Amino acid sequence: MIEKKEFYFPSSNGINQIHCIEWIPEQPIRAVFQIVHGMTEYLDRYDGFARFLAEKGYYVVGHDHQGHGKSVDTLTQWGYFDKRKPAVSVLNDIVTLQMQTKKRFPEVPYLILGHSMGSFFIRRFACLYGDRVDGVIVSGTGNQKPALLIAAKAVNTVISTVFGYVHRSPFFARMMFGENNKRISNLKTPYDWLTKDEAIVKKYSEDPACTFLFTGNGIKGLMDTVTYVIKQKHVNLTPVDLPMFFIAGKEDPVGEYGEAVKRAFAMYEAHQMKHISLKLYETDRHEILNETDREQVYQDIYQWSEGVINR
Repeated sequence: MIEKKEFYFPSSNGINQIHCIEWIPEQPIRAVFQIVHGMTEYLDRYDGFARFLAEKGYYVVGHDHQGHGKSVDTLTQWGYFDKRKPAVSVLNDIVTLQMQTKKRFPEVPYLILGHSMGSFFIRRFACLYGDRVDGVIVSGTGNQKPALLIAAKAVNTVISTVFGYVHRSPFFARMMFGENNKRISNLKTPYDWLTKDEAIVKKYSEDPACTFLFTGNGIKGLMDTVTYVIKQKHVNLTPVDLPMFFIAGKEDPVGEYGEAVKRAFAMYEAHQMKHISLKLYETDRHEILNETDREQVYQDIYQWSEGVINR
């Protein structure tokens, strides 16, 4: 039986206690697998995937980011990161959990997966701390064009200057997500772009911990991270022998229906990395770990991970 436990550690923002979950296998631990979740969600949504890996002998761990899930003290903190350096502070929490976990399990391979917003933070992690892990899975990522990113950051700065960085802008939310359903017919919710699994979309749409608006501060933290990882000079800091697996749905608007994922992957190819691969799932949308073919996605991640830990 898989043992599931919760624990906390102090956030680098000096305010919150970061909520963590660990899935502990019955059998001897063969590898550690850290999950870094996406924007406006929380770690426990990965329970099915975590249990799948734990059944294979993987110790699985992760946390709710600042401004997410059980890492908030009040609902007003949803979508808000550190006041001073939001991007760096979120990354520091990821690093803290990785370091704590590595100390507990120093003798087994260490893998880390980041999805959506988490994928950008994991790409930055790989640039700065890639030598601390044995493999990186980048799920549901994008590679925004610099001109669009500059414009979006300017709009967010103006809104936040006028209303404050705790303000939640419906206008900016429409800018970010308003076109995500444009290729989907017979829409039932604003969140159909996430997955074809209607039950998961329904549950998401009814969950206040998933449907809140990000603050200007949270948006700044995310966009500063995206700005960092789309620069080739930063990608070139990634260890060339670090295995990386890029996975995404071909119907994912965040990845521009595969095109932005390919652009991101090409940057690592330009860096002449030795062990990188890419897989696009033909009809899948954004949350491939929650898609109707998720069993296949689970298997693909597991097989790739096995190849890394058995090298």
